[in-house]
Amino acid sequence: MRLTLLDIARLAGVSRTTASRVLNGRGEVSPTVRARVEQVIEETGYRPLASARSLVSHRSGLIGFVVPIRTAAMIQDPYFVTLLQGLSHESARKNLAVALFLFDEESDQNGLVDRVIGPRRVDGMIVSAYHTHDSLLDRLADFDIPTVTMGPNSFPDAFGSVNVDNESGGRLAGEHLAAIGCRRVALIGGPEDTKSGADRTAGFRQALAEAGLELHPELVREGDYTEHSGEVLAASLVAEEFDGLFVASDMMAIGAVRALQSRGVRVPHDVAVVGFDDLDAAAATDPPLTTVRQPIVGVADAALDMLLEQIDDPDHVRHLVLPVELVLRRSTAR
Repeated sequence: MRLTLLDIARLAGVSRTTASRVLNGRGEVSPTVRARVEQVIEETGYRPLASARSLVSHRSGLIGFVVPIRTAAMIQDPYFVTLLQGLSHESARKNLAVALFLFDEESDQNGLVDRVIGPRRVDGMIVSAYHTHDSLLDRLADFDIPTVTMGPNSFPDAFGSVNVDNESGGRLAGEHLAAIGCRRVALIGGPEDTKSGADRTAGFRQALAEAGLELHPELVREGDYTEHSGEVLAASLVAEEFDGLFVASDMMAIGAVRALQSRGVRVPHDVAVVGFDDLDAAAATDPPLTTVRQPIVGVADAALDMLLEQIDDPDHVRHLVLPVELVLRRSTAR
């Protein structure tokens, strides 16, 4: 297995940034640390990819955008359409092109690494919507390619990240439902193996606990951010008694509202509903959806800026969390 810069950093007991500074002759590094890193490089015979060393001076002008979920799910989700539009607009303004990579199976990602990342056909990668068990980031870490993730990652020394404050968003939803008088609240959360899904649920639970409310297990469902899952899961909740519902994405919330209304449950008179995202469709539902607004285009803009910084200077790795806000509409107007 080919050694990576991360391996060298771990063997030398330093950060990836420090190892990169030693290798590239940039930045301040103490003589002792420099000697330790150089000794590891010599003992292991580590050699960086030639394409990686020449990346700054031989750019392709092409940025890779990876969405490691099924192609159909991405195309049908307005969130990703909005995200891609924002990324395309900003990259064109910077005289760059974006290559979109989609996969139907996780094994398909190997082709991306072998045919695109290894030969350096792109200057850097932006990765969105990955699951905590996804191996793609592990593969990318084997190639010292500038990478920014839309969400936190397990390689903070190597990969930049842009995230939204999902936990705060879940808190806002819980606080609002409690404030309007809901006392038995249900949840259709996002996938627990995604950081966004887990954080939104955690924030929601915390807000309810602080308001003295209990989130009963029989009122909790886990969705997959699709409209269909919201509809199916809301239908499964109808037999239970509840007066408020937080749904961790607008598309799931739209499906949930449809399921409730088709079964005679009035929104918001019987059940107040809060979504998450503030997609255009949220304002067009009947009733218009109260939701937590996240800056979707802002995430795309920040990720691209951060990636370009990292391409210019591989040691310049940043992490950013963008705020969210609650948008009140009639789905919670008691």
